[in-house]
Amino acid sequence: MEQLARTDSLTGLANRRAIEEWTKRELSGAERHGFSFWLAIADLDHFKTINDSYGHEAGDLVLKKFAGILKGNTRSSNICGRIGGEEFVIALSHGDRADVEIAVDRIRRQLEAEEFPFEGIVVKATASFGIAGFRGSKAPDLVELLRNADEALYRAKREGRNRLEFSLPLLGDDGAAERGHTKS
Repeated sequence: MEQLARTDSLTGLANRRAIEEWTKRELSGAERHGFSFWLAIADLDHFKTINDSYGHEAGDLVLKKFAGILKGNTRSSNICGRIGGEEFVIALSHGDRADVEIAVDRIRRQLEAEEFPFEGIVVKATASFGIAGFRGSKAPDLVELLRNADEALYRAKREGRNRLEFSLPLLGDDGAAERGHTKS
């Protein structure tokens, strides 16, 4: 029962509750031991169009396959999950900005290359990603990380979708070097 309470029923990924619990523990550890922590929000581009054009079964197929891509690209020491609708979260620790960029862009490219056959047609999908990070002595709470990642996500959407953007600056890093955005 406890497992069901922490799992998204459609995708089998962690749900928002499980992400919140895991993230709280990891942020505490990152603060205490000085390792980095990153949170990426993924939002499927034009997902409403898929549902409206092909039906919710096609939309569910895309959500499930994207969940599989996320699972296949998430280390067992990290977590990924669905936080609602077509929004997903990937939480990563112990990596620098370049590592995170490589990992998230791999997910983006795999989704872009995927074909979703549905009732004689092939549906394509892409996603935009916003990424916020922390390293330092005072960990932000999950709400702040989500807000920063969400702002970066909206920037990715405005800049053309199917890309990833980093929030500025890296939280807790006192203005150090890991700033910037990425065009992918």
